[in-house]
Amino acid sequence: MTAAMKIGLQAPDGAVLPVDPGAAPDSGSAAASAGLSLRAKGLIVLCVLFVYILVVLGVVALQWHRSLSVNARIENLHLQETKAERLQGSLSHAIINLQDTLKSGNPKDLDTDLALLLSDTRRLEAHYPRLSRHAARLATDLARLDPGMAGATLRSLRANLEAVRAEVEVISAEIHESKTALTADHFAQQGWIAILAASMSLGGVALFGVVTVLFFTRLARDIGKLEARAMDIVTGYDGAPLEVTRGDEVGGLMRAVNRTQSALRLREKQLELARQQRFYQEKMAAIGSLAAGVAHEINNPIAAISGFAQSMSDHRRTSRCSDAGCRPELILEQTGRIAMISRQLAEMASTHSQQPDLLDLNGLVERTSNFLGYDKRFRGIDVVLDLDHDLPAVHSVADHLTQVLMNLMINAADALESTQGGARRIRVATRAGGGGAVLTVSDNGQGMDRALLSRVFDESFTTKPLDKGRGLGLFLCKILIEQNGGRIELESVLQAGTTARIVLPLRERAAA
Repeated sequence: MTAAMKIGLQAPDGAVLPVDPGAAPDSGSAAASAGLSLRAKGLIVLCVLFVYILVVLGVVALQWHRSLSVNARIENLHLQETKAERLQGSLSHAIINLQDTLKSGNPKDLDTDLALLLSDTRRLEAHYPRLSRHAARLATDLARLDPGMAGATLRSLRANLEAVRAEVEVISAEIHESKTALTADHFAQQGWIAILAASMSLGGVALFGVVTVLFFTRLARDIGKLEARAMDIVTGYDGAPLEVTRGDEVGGLMRAVNRTQSALRLREKQLELARQQRFYQEKMAAIGSLAAGVAHEINNPIAAISGFAQSMSDHRRTSRCSDAGCRPELILEQTGRIAMISRQLAEMASTHSQQPDLLDLNGLVERTSNFLGYDKRFRGIDVVLDLDHDLPAVHSVADHLTQVLMNLMINAADALESTQGGARRIRVATRAGGGGAVLTVSDNGQGMDRALLSRVFDESFTTKPLDKGRGLGLFLCKILIEQNGGRIELESVLQAGTTARIVLPLRERAAA
């Protein structure tokens, strides 16, 4: 970006035309410009991935903890099963000894068997409290055990032992059933943990892969759009700016491309305007050269005609000369007209300062209107000047206002060209109002509809044939008026006419 593009471009006539590439409009909302950078997006993805891994590990750990709890319960049941088997062994041994005692009548080692049986029952009682009553009976039987005890007592003891064995068998069955169920649950838990870990891992990888593919697909598409738009701008693209759909660095690059497009477009406008201004200056310089040559060539004949006319006028008073054949005032009138035309041509073609200055707007309007009166396009058109003679001086560039007024009056004459019937009229008026001096140029021509009126200030829009205009007149007028601190508006009614209104700063405002 050059410095000239940042602060303005200098036109050939000295006008500085502002360029503000940073003012290029960006599509997309303000939200897009306040988005996350690529680095921030990458960090967010990493954080999400880390959190997902933690969640997976937490779920797996929870399931593993449940599996360990089941395994502990299985170990506890295995311990109970061992105690129950030991108790069953003690019961079997005690029952066998009791049978031998019933046969022989000699209770050999029966007290030892009962003591061991009672100890084993007490161990299993901690897990199955319903064995308490059996343990109490065994303790009672052990206390009253006597070598001379009767057979009925021994048979009662046997019945108690059979009851304990039945209860232990039920308990062993319950332990076996619970152990089988917990073992199956344990294996199911292990399988569920494996499936859960695999599915969450594969799901996370798949999701991460899809997000990555979508992200880089969109990134590649946006970069491709940037590449294509950059090539289009190089080849002269002048359409709508690139839609900004991102808030990261790629979105910033999109906005930079849009600003570049806007800056290049403004640059092209300024170059075209500079060419038009140069063309205008060269044309006016050529007119000035022609006017100087014409003035030099016709001044001598004019002086001679004036001298002869004056001599004829002197002889008319001293000699016979009829009124019909000797009218030197006609020669004097025509020579005065030639001198006036030469003077007007020289004034219009002369070079003025390109800096704003105090101007007599009414005098500028009169001179421009009189000069354009020699153009054949104004033949048959009634040019009406409605000037406010109390209007203060305006602060502007004379050449700019002259060019704008000429453009507006020529546009009005072209609009009246196709008007059939009725008086064709152009009205140029000045007055004070609207915060400045108001200059209006009105015609009663064909007018424009709203669609055309909305585009009249576009740089390349025109309704004229190629031999009558290039669509730069009103665009140029708007640029020049705004450079002089004023504004221009256009009103038009179809088949009724068009009015151009220019508001210029007055001397008081310029001084303030």
